[in-house]
Amino acid sequence: LVQWLRQLRTQRGVWGVAKLLRRRPAPNWLSYGELLFLAVLVGGNALVFWFGYTKRHGHKPRLTEGPPHPSPPSSYAKTIGNALGFNCVLNMGLLFVPATRNNSWMEAINMSYANGIKFHRWLGVAAVLTGVVHCGCYYYCWLLAGRWQQMALPCWDCSLRDRKGRKVWINVFGEAALLCFLLIGVTSVPWARRRMYNLFYNVHQLLFVAVIFTLLHWVRALWFLLPAFVAYLISRVLSHCNGSTAAQVVQFSALSPALCKLVIARAPGERGQFHVGQFVALGD
Repeated sequence: LVQWLRQLRTQRGVWGVAKLLRRRPAPNWLSYGELLFLAVLVGGNALVFWFGYTKRHGHKPRLTEGPPHPSPPSSYAKTIGNALGFNCVLNMGLLFVPATRNNSWMEAINMSYANGIKFHRWLGVAAVLTGVVHCGCYYYCWLLAGRWQQMALPCWDCSLRDRKGRKVWINVFGEAALLCFLLIGVTSVPWARRRMYNLFYNVHQLLFVAVIFTLLHWVRALWFLLPAFVAYLISRVLSHCNGSTAAQVVQFSALSPALCKLVIARAPGERGQFHVGQFVALGD
């Protein structure tokens, strides 16, 4: 009985918080939950960049009494690039969250799928931009040192047991992941997406390849990507199962140049039975 009362009290608290997050400060504004998610995006990126920058470029104890020597520009560029790498992984981890369909957390904060896709697009832009700058900073350092070919190109005769060989291949895996994300980003431009949707959809499957190369580039990125990526995979499996259920188009007619009428009936038989939570997906 005590356990049941505790569970009931917890459920009431969760529903109370969900009701608050679903409210809007104004009719045309985002909900409090969406504003909270936006604050997490902005604040999280700022904190991650600050942590990544100060960790590599923080105050260190001085062993000499003389004035400190000024750091070369390449040192600052490498530090900024390293910090933006953490930002890129954070944005990648959050990238999958708004793309999931019919999940509980989006319903709790009153985020529609359309608004979730907007967040997904901007997170994709942020992930690609931070990844490009992250790579560009390291390329700048390699060009100044005159060894960009040794650090950026594959080394086929290098041993992975050697630290130098592993470092080169880590860079190559990062470049491959960035190339996949650039291809996804280019085909996600509204002009290309609307005119070549099949190309946009097929290129988006490189996402799984990009995740693998990202983990090969930095294995600790797994802890950033795993929770949201698993939720996204579950959403895709459920969407595929719902989409495989047959449906009959009874009527499809154009009422006006901007309005059409679509009547859909569930198919007869066992596969056409309706279950709570199912939805009808309309392709472009």
